[in-house]
This record gives sequence, structure tokens and C-alpha cells, in this order.
Amino acid sequence: MSKKFLFYSIGIVFVIILLVGLIQCNQRSVIYNSPRNIKGVVSYKRSFGDLNPLHLDVAKKIGISPSSSREVIDNKKLKRIKTNQWYKVDSLTHSVPYLVSNGHKLLETIGVNFRDS
Repeated sequence: MSKKFLFYSIGIVFVIILLVGLIQCNQRSVIYNSPRNIKGVVSYKRSFGDLNPLHLDVAKKIGISPSSSREVIDNKKLKRIKTNQWYKVDSLTHSVPYLVSNGHKLLETIGVNFRDS
């Protein structure tokens, strides 16, 4: 009787450990900036009120013309935005990380204020 009881007890413990392990393996941690976590935008016009034509109009007004290469951008009135102690610049596949001088200063101020709070 005690051998049967021991056998069943070990079997039940094994099944419980197996179930807990399977449940834990199923719970994945969320990794941000992973393609499976990015949700699409139905309408860019509705979601973002500042589409590219508006950006181009303002850029032309302050003397910045559209560029066809990154080398041309480096020689303009723009400042490159790089990861630093205040913020991180993620990898960009369809844009370049540049801002006008005032935008660069504002980004630095926002980063400093965010870290201080």
C-alpha cells in the first residue's frame, strides 16, 4: 500500500510540475519594437495631422530643400540626432535622424526634463 501511495504521489507531483512549466512557457514577455507588436495605422491622414507635404512646405520656408542622399543632408542646416544620456534613437529604416537647430534644442530640453522628473 505504501509503495502505491508513493508511486501516485510522485506521479501527481510530476504532473503538477509539468503543468506549471507549460503554463509558464506559454507566457511570453513583450518585446517592444518587435514587428509582431507593431499595430498598423488605418489612416495616416486621420492619425497624423502633419503629413509630409506640410513638413516640406515648412522646410522650404526656412531654407531647407528636399535631399536625395544622406551625404547632402550632412552639409545642410540640420543637426544629427544621436543616442545620448537623455534619450535613445532607435534604428530608422525609412527616415534619417536630423532636426533643425531649434528642434534639436527642444529635444535636449525635453530629454533633460524627463530624466529629472
